[in-house]
Amino acid sequence: MPFLEHDGCRSHFEICGHGEPLVLLHGLAADSASWLPVRDSLSSSHKLILPDNRLSGRSVCQRPPLDTKELAADVKAMLDHLGMEKAAIAGHSMGGYVAQEFAIAYPERTSGLILESTAAVSSKRNDALFAVLAAMLKREGYTETFWRNMFPWLLSPVLYEQKPDFVELVIKATCAYPHLSSVENFGLLASLIAGHDAQDRLKGIKARCLVISGGLDILITSEESRVMADNIPGARFACVQGVGHTPHLESPEVFSRAVGSFLSGQTVSQSLP
Repeated sequence: MPFLEHDGCRSHFEICGHGEPLVLLHGLAADSASWLPVRDSLSSSHKLILPDNRLSGRSVCQRPPLDTKELAADVKAMLDHLGMEKAAIAGHSMGGYVAQEFAIAYPERTSGLILESTAAVSSKRNDALFAVLAAMLKREGYTETFWRNMFPWLLSPVLYEQKPDFVELVIKATCAYPHLSSVENFGLLASLIAGHDAQDRLKGIKARCLVISGGLDILITSEESRVMADNIPGARFACVQGVGHTPHLESPEVFSRAVGSFLSGQTVSQSLP
């Protein structure tokens, strides 16, 4: 199980597959395991680097990061450690904030950029939501009730209506997961999200960029993602119909096909089934 010692942190990561490198950055309250639905399909054509962000999963740090720029610097350190000159960077939600910062700070290291279910800045409503969830965790710890409050923001109503057994499976698996962020770290990462703002710096992104959104995402709406895409030079926007905040979980085949097509230089439709 590989770890990287960097900046007072022992960061866990995994590598699988063959081909050009692709870094997958996870969201809040998750870790590298959140990419399991697309891991096999993407690793068939790319070498995947899947880190647990600082304060997440199996990564252990002596101090919290100050901002998402520091998390982007952690990604650079990992590429340095692996001897990789450049990589495509994909980020989901909070991981998308980190991916933006990486592409802005290290354009020569970014061979492509995929931003999934993310925006250039966190909305005040989401900041309030995460603050409430952090307070709930501080009072009660991780409970099934906590996850039943959180997952309606992440999963589409279609999934609740048509695949309730799958929703139950996801909730039960998350409750049993042994590598959840600590209660304290969830609050720290929520504060990090609230501090992210790349709105005035998006034009500094030089890499080819694909922005993917879920058509039924109520946490970071398609409109928020589209506005971000419109401000990134040459970015392509694609909306996965009928899914919520986690297209790679709800429609893994569609997500993998869109990412593979984009990275191979093909055109990706603006509306994905």
